[in-house]
Amino acid sequence: YTNVYDYSNSNFTINAVTPTITVVSPNGGQTWTAGTTQTVTWTSSNLPGEISIALYKGGIGPAYLVSEAQWGYNPNTGSASILLPTTLAQGSDYKIGVAGHSPYTNVYNYSNSYFTINAVTPTITVVSPNGGQTWTAGTTQTVTWTSSNLPGEISIALYKGGIGPAYLVSEAQW
Repeated sequence: YTNVYDYSNSNFTINAVTPTITVVSPNGGQTWTAGTTQTVTWTSSNLPGEISIALYKGGIGPAYLVSEAQWGYNPNTGSASILLPTTLAQGSDYKIGVAGHSPYTNVYNYSNSYFTINAVTPTITVVSPNGGQTWTAGTTQTVTWTSSNLPGEISIALYKGGIGPAYLVSEAQW
């Protein structure tokens, strides 16, 4: 029965399906802080597969490939939590871009307006000694501190009467 077949009685139309994606948030006016976790949201239609998220600064970019740097491509679920690096420069000229992947690389959208990212201010506070202690020369003492958003290493120096450093503690000791 391979010769049995039939055709439609008249012509019909097949409409092309156009994939779309739209950034919902951040879409302009928000303020984020470097080093914090933020949520990017988007809507899409007819866009199967995965998407990528990128952060753009000053219309140039991407300044930071969010998805590829953190966990590969994102499932097209409509939202993703992203951890902003502490090293991002402060500015009020950031946008998010969300884009489809092969074969949908020409499907993308950006935040409608700029949003702000505040820089992280590094801090360090000496906990001990912090006044009133008496140390004896030639003895080993412990210096403690707290810090936040402080990349890299620190240096410890001894000051006498607010002048110094009288002695720079060697990195070899630490």
